[in-house]
Amino acid sequence: LDKLKFFVNYTHQDPQFNKGDFNKKDIPLVPRHQVSTGLIVKFLNNFNLSLSGKYVGSRFAGSDTSNALPKEKPYTVMDGKISYERKNMEVFAEVNNILNEKYSSYISSFGTTKFFYPAAEQNFNVGVSLKF
Repeated sequence: LDKLKFFVNYTHQDPQFNKGDFNKKDIPLVPRHQVSTGLIVKFLNNFNLSLSGKYVGSRFAGSDTSNALPKEKPYTVMDGKISYERKNMEVFAEVNNILNEKYSSYISSFGTTKFFYPAAEQNFNVGVSLKF
């Protein structure tokens, strides 16, 4: 074990319009609470293993400036990655949405109808990155 990093970021915001027709209404798509956290472990000089998570609180759908529709449910997503780094090259494999959470990071509305743009379910990426 060469290095261990832990991070947490919490955001609390009061996303409201402050004048006009929608004064004191929440701005659509902006959650009041959001948390990101993760753990990064470096080992055997060149390997990195990371696990990160993100919680996004409830929010109104896009275009729902009058806040007429119910808020969307919060969601939590976890991702993992293992990589090998040497000089200016990185070889990696990652798993996104480890728990296969079904969620929409963007929801639009028109009248009383909501349109969901589903986020990717569990997916995998493998690649090589070169830095110049």
